[in-house]
Amino acid sequence: MTKLADDLMIGAKPIATELGVPLRQAFYLLETGKIPGFKIGAKWAARKSTLKAFVDNLERAAKRVSDSAPP
Repeated sequence: MTKLADDLMIGAKPIATELGVPLRQAFYLLETGKIPGFKIGAKWAARKSTLKAFVDNLERAAKRVSDSAPP
């Protein structure tokens, strides 16, 4: 079982690092709701497992679209 401390990222910087995007882009994605996150006080937070599942779902959806596109 994963400990919460191992799964939870607090602050936009670790979220940006996990996603491999610039810090400002991470803020934009969080602030616009384009990626799952939540506020703890004034800081953004996210679970690694939730972000991974979100990205996995995006990847599956993109594959379905590309598989159904005409050649």
